Amino acid sequence: MDTSVGDASLARDNSVFDWSRLDSSDPNHYAYKLDGTTVSKLGVDVSEHQEEIDWEKVRADGVSFAYLRLGYRGTVAGNIVVDSLFRKNLRNAKAAGLKVGAYFYSQATTAAEAEEEADFVLKRLDGNELDYPVAFDLEPSDVMAGRSSQMSAQELAQVALAFCKRIEQGGYTAIVYGNQVDLGYYDLEELASYGYWYAEYGSTPSMRLRFALWQYSNAGTIDGIDGPVDVDLDLTSLLHDGAVG
Repeated sequence: MDTSVGDASLARDNSVFDWSRLDSSDPNHYAYKLDGTTVSKLGVDVSEHQEEIDWEKVRADGVSFAYLRLGYRGTVAGNIVVDSLFRKNLRNAKAAGLKVGAYFYSQATTAAEAEEEADFVLKRLDGNELDYPVAFDLEPSDVMAGRSSQMSAQELAQVALAFCKRIEQGGYTAIVYGNQVDLGYYDLEELASYGYWYAEYGSTPSMRLRFALWQYSNAGTIDGIDGPVDVDLDLTSLLHDGAVG
């Protein structure tokens, strides 16, 4: 799946979206519709925190894609750790017929560390095919002792670019994840060629951003997953078809 938006100048142009077309009547199953036809895809993103998942039930509940945490860097210690359930989730989600992507929670403070994280991701993927890009998820820490708490916008942009470029060199595509605050640290046009996975919880997004994926809830209820889970919409078809609601 190509989530890029092409011309970087379009990064802040979200005129392709008409949120009156969004059906949010079921908080667990949002859908974007054109002429009565659903053109979005429903997804979830999970980690070992969701524990064991029945992916067959997830698929039967209308979910078509899943983002799986591959690993993370510690917020304070800076150690890199693989998600204990990544390989199992990758295998079982694919077996259930879901499209899959992977994400890495970064706390890189330099381009070199971001490249180290990307190399870690590439090694664990070991050539496994993904349907969605590898997502770079750096959320500046609000803990003063956190590694990213004192980083400048320029430094944050450098690590995002370094991670994404190394992922591309490894044969995968990349995407940048964040909420309005996180993404506000970046030069959005500089990163626009990778595309965005935007997080904002509510009835409609408020940020003027041309994003491919929208994480619209962190409290979804999906059959096959115990407890609350992040729920997402894939809106890529709108970007590439030039469809306007």
